[in-house]
Amino acid sequence: MSAASRGDVLEGPISSKAFQYADLNIRHSGNSEKTLSLVKRAIRMGYDCVAINIDVGDISVTDEMNRLNLSELDASASTEEPPAKKKKKGKKNLTESLNRIPSPFLVDESQLDLSGFEKSGKRFRQYSRLTFTLSDPDILTQIFISKHTKNFDLIAVRPANEAILTSISKKSDLIDIITYQQADNKISWFGKKKIMQVCQTEGICFELAYASALTDRVDRQRVFSNGRQLIYTLKKKGIVFTSQAESLIDLRAPIDAMNMLQLWEVGADDARQFISGYPKQLLQRAESKRTLRGIVHSTPIVEDKQNGEITAKVPSKNLKESAALKRLLSVKHFKLQVEAVPPKEKQGDEQMEE
Repeated sequence: MSAASRGDVLEGPISSKAFQYADLNIRHSGNSEKTLSLVKRAIRMGYDCVAINIDVGDISVTDEMNRLNLSELDASASTEEPPAKKKKKGKKNLTESLNRIPSPFLVDESQLDLSGFEKSGKRFRQYSRLTFTLSDPDILTQIFISKHTKNFDLIAVRPANEAILTSISKKSDLIDIITYQQADNKISWFGKKKIMQVCQTEGICFELAYASALTDRVDRQRVFSNGRQLIYTLKKKGIVFTSQAESLIDLRAPIDAMNMLQLWEVGADDARQFISGYPKQLLQRAESKRTLRGIVHSTPIVEDKQNGEITAKVPSKNLKESAALKRLLSVKHFKLQVEAVPPKEKQGDEQMEE
């Protein structure tokens, strides 16, 4: 098994000619040999870019907290006393859920036949992906500052309801893909056209996967119905078409996948975008999110007309941290942000008091 961190995998800019076809949902369920076989099959079929997906289900703690609250209510019914509040329990349970997230998985490329890519001057690309269901909007930020989620190249979320989708639209820089259970009978947020289009405008891609439509007849009808509604709402833009393959029979070649999109009323001209153009945009956005954010220093330019010299006061690279901080604190908005953050010791004292 090979794992790579978020910073190690997406290396270098992803150009418009980086890859030809992508399948951004090869499922990994813990069997490394099975996943290796899936990736080998994908390469033989013509994919030169894959994302290996680990799906951890519902990462929220809402259900567990509900069970705790119900048991407390039952225990206090005879005494007619309100149940004791446990503020820290939710955080503890969330931490436990995050700790159960496995490390990203990537296949060992030495076990792949990549000679075809070398002859054509291309290279094989693989990325790690984490997928989970979110049913509690209050823990969205906590999840994404966790070291466990930062290790993945791509983050996909299944919103449990409209409130989650609304939260995602306001924190779009945290999410790469919005997905759903493809064969669900009813998806509550599908009718929220404006919110979906806001997410789309922010660069988040939506996922349409076909594996569920290959076996069961009832599931096939639901996958087609949900897919048509998704494509209609988003006007055939910002959607990635993936296999969601768990076994070899779930995979289809790129040409077959594009032909399959006609069942969702997607023409040949648009179909290529679903497995090539939009995946490239998605990966470029994911790469740009990890670029270093800094502070721009602006300074006036002084022109000495007598000597014909132009000078500008540029900060020295040898400037000490204390002096640099002092300069930053002279900026009004920066100082207000610093004052808004309580000292660590004070935060610790407040926790002890609780």
